[in-house]
Amino acid sequence: MVEKFKADGILVTEKAIETMLRVDRKCFVQETDFKEAYNDNSRRIGWNTTISAPHMHARTLEELCPALCPGGKAVDIGTGSGYLAVCFAEMMGEGSTVYALDHI
Repeated sequence: MVEKFKADGILVTEKAIETMLRVDRKCFVQETDFKEAYNDNSRRIGWNTTISAPHMHARTLEELCPALCPGGKAVDIGTGSGYLAVCFAEMMGEGSTVYALDHI
């Protein structure tokens, strides 16, 4: 999945690429969707919520990469599975704070 996004020019910064390789999307989908975890589409995760398609996460990480600095703060509103919030934390490293808000 990450290699395809690199080839397509969606992922270009090393920081975003490394983050998507470290944070396993399979851990954020329902067990029944494990086989589909790396397909580029959204998946239902319960509570009338989905995890977004991976290309959306890749684009978001690329756009926010300059702002996700070590020791920084970030807010993920409508966090759903929490995947992107974990990616933010990974990109910023220790000492950072990520707030994740959702309706559940």
